Amino acid sequence: MGPVTFGSGKGINVHPHPHIGLATVTYLFDGAILHRDSLGTELAIEPGAVNWMVAGHGIVHSERTSEADLARNVTMEGIQAWISLPAEHEETAPGFCHHPADALPVFDRGGVRYRLIAGTAFGHEAPVQVFSPIFYLHGEAPEIAARADSRIMLLGGAALDGDRIIWWNFVSSDTDRLEAAKTRWKSGGFDIVPGDEAEFIPLPED
Repeated sequence: MGPVTFGSGKGINVHPHPHIGLATVTYLFDGAILHRDSLGTELAIEPGAVNWMVAGHGIVHSERTSEADLARNVTMEGIQAWISLPAEHEETAPGFCHHPADALPVFDRGGVRYRLIAGTAFGHEAPVQVFSPIFYLHGEAPEIAARADSRIMLLGGAALDGDRIIWWNFVSSDTDRLEAAKTRWKSGGFDIVPGDEAEFIPLPED
C-alpha cells in the first residue's frame, strides 16, 4: 500500500468486511491504521510493528485512518500479505495479535539490515509464528543489486497443501465452505465489530 500522502480529511476508510481461511500480516513503513475486529480488538498499527490476524472459520474487521490523523496530512506506506491457512487449520478459531517494533528481531547479514516480521530465518525467530514455515528463508537469498538505498521484502515458505479458491475476501480449499460464507455474510451471520457497527461492505453480486 502506498506510498501515498493523504491531505487533511482524507485517509483509509475500509468498512467492516469478513474473511475466512486466511491469515493477514500487516506491516507499515510509514503512517498508521486503526484496526478493529469482531474479537473486540481496537488498536492502531504504526511503523515497524506487525499485526497478525487469523481469520479461521470467520472474522470481521475494519481498517481506517484515525480521527486524529484525519485532521492533518499523513503519509502511508506498508504491506499486507494474505497467507492461506493449511487445510487442517481452515476452520480454526479466529485470532489477532499485535507486536510492537521493539519485539521484532533486527540483525545485519552481508551488509543488509533485516527485520524479521514473522516466522524463522537465519537463526532468528519472530514473535509471530505461522502455521507452517511460510516466511522461513532457506539458504542464501539471491544476489540483488540496488542503485540506491532500498527496502526489499523476502517471502519464502512451504508449498500449499492443495489448491485454494479465492472469492472476494474468502479463501478456502472447499467450494461448499465458500458458499456457506457468502450466505452467512449476506444474512448477517458473522459477528459484528464492536464500535463499528454502522457500516459494512455488502457481499458482491457477482
